[in-house]
Amino acid sequence: MTYRKDMSDQNDYSGMNKIDLANAYLFDELLENDFEIENLLNEALNQSDLSLSDKILANLILLKYHMFQNENDKATKQTELLTDIFEKNKSDVNLRGLQMAFEATKFQIELMK
Repeated sequence: MTYRKDMSDQNDYSGMNKIDLANAYLFDELLENDFEIENLLNEALNQSDLSLSDKILANLILLKYHMFQNENDKATKQTELLTDIFEKNKSDVNLRGLQMAFEATKFQIELMK
């Protein structure tokens, strides 16, 4: 829904963690690396030491990926999962920025319908 300049030739992806790499792949406008996004995020989500904010971020990126792939059923499941996570952690003020990003994403989903 927004334009992002392709700067993939200017990025060094070698030092990125799985979540950041998946996010970079999602927005780099290079279709040949998009097939790696879901696996990278699932690997990150399976890490036992993943912080709550990183878990939410990975799920937000996965939601965007499903939206871009027009995988509506998966996007709906991701939305439900994130809604549940935010509900269970509603007293955590440190998550407000991520929650605002989630609300904006839900708005984008509604606009796409």
